[in-house]
Amino acid sequence: MAKRKAVKQVVVKKKSTAKRQAWKVWVPVTILAVLLIGNGWFVYQKWKADQQEVVAKRTNYEAFGITMPADYGIHGIDVSSYQGAIYWPGVTQMKADTSALSFAFIKATEGLNDVDKRFAYNWAEARKVGMIRGAYHYFLATKSGKKQAQHFLQQVSLQSGDLPPVVDIEKLHRVPRALMQKRLKEWLDEVEMATGRKPIIYTFADFYEKELGP
Repeated sequence: MAKRKAVKQVVVKKKSTAKRQAWKVWVPVTILAVLLIGNGWFVYQKWKADQQEVVAKRTNYEAFGITMPADYGIHGIDVSSYQGAIYWPGVTQMKADTSALSFAFIKATEGLNDVDKRFAYNWAEARKVGMIRGAYHYFLATKSGKKQAQHFLQQVSLQSGDLPPVVDIEKLHRVPRALMQKRLKEWLDEVEMATGRKPIIYTFADFYEKELGP
């Protein structure tokens, strides 16, 4: 994943300079499918309005060093090697007002060959302290979706209580939109078939609307 100075979390602005104005959201694949068929346009408009409302209601939590959506009882983060060595017992103790961090998505792989150098440590330590965990793959649209999925599956073994697998997609890398979507679907299908769990798409709201939405 592109370097960034602070952990990102659900519907939270990234700290990366190149993406300072963008928002990321978790988009379950089941929702994506609904948006592409039937009464998708109505569902999409409601989703878009909901997201705008979420963005408008945000609270800065200095204890976390991040801004999080207001009026939500559950918050989570994502981490990678860029955050350095994480003291996981401290993560479980972080609290601002009545908000605590309930889950973490941990970067596992990128592209066809890269493995996050702190994945094994973060994956084990998060479970050790009782943090609900999930693993994500940073998707490169220039590469085979199936092969990227196989690379992810070689590194990640989901256990009972783990969150569904996640694919993080942020850029086209000059790949045609249709080809990117084809490769992304290959990843989703391969991972779902192997794990029996429907993956989550993790992306910026503007990328979703432009490249993944109807």
